[in-house]
Amino acid sequence: MASQISERDKQLLRAGGETTPGTKSYEGGIFGSVNGGGLTDFVILKIVEPSTNRLITSKRLDPLIIQNNIIVKPGIDIRDLGFASGRFNFTYEFYRQLAGSDEATLVRTDTGRNGDIYDGPYYINNKGLYLSGGPNQPDRMELKPMRLNYEVGAISNSRAEIKIRMKNINDDV
Repeated sequence: MASQISERDKQLLRAGGETTPGTKSYEGGIFGSVNGGGLTDFVILKIVEPSTNRLITSKRLDPLIIQNNIIVKPGIDIRDLGFASGRFNFTYEFYRQLAGSDEATLVRTDTGRNGDIYDGPYYINNKGLYLSGGPNQPDRMELKPMRLNYEVGAISNSRAEIKIRMKNINDDV
């Protein structure tokens, strides 16, 4: 890639100076910093088969920050995934979670409390339904597992824009 950039383009790139992503107020802080009481940044390590570009495996990693530098340890990370030898390509991808979560929670389905998060004992019956309490309790209520993320509400005709909507989950319990 560097050899394909002309000398003029290199000068233009250098003219902008250096900047650290995350230093502007709307960017949410420098990568790896604790934002709003919790770490919202993560790294995905992907291992790809070189001849077909097929994803072999991937793993989510917490960023390792030492003296404001992001440290990656490919040898250790790849060995942790079980690779001791072979030919493969790998990439590190850096992400910041801005909204929602992939964590699952149980929500109530009963009238008047539909969508409230349920935080009590539960079990799964032989039909695969989540029910509150235990198998011998007469007033069992059906629960629904839901992820704390968003749903796609609409996709534009040009497929360049999407509208997202929140799920019906009440976390004010």
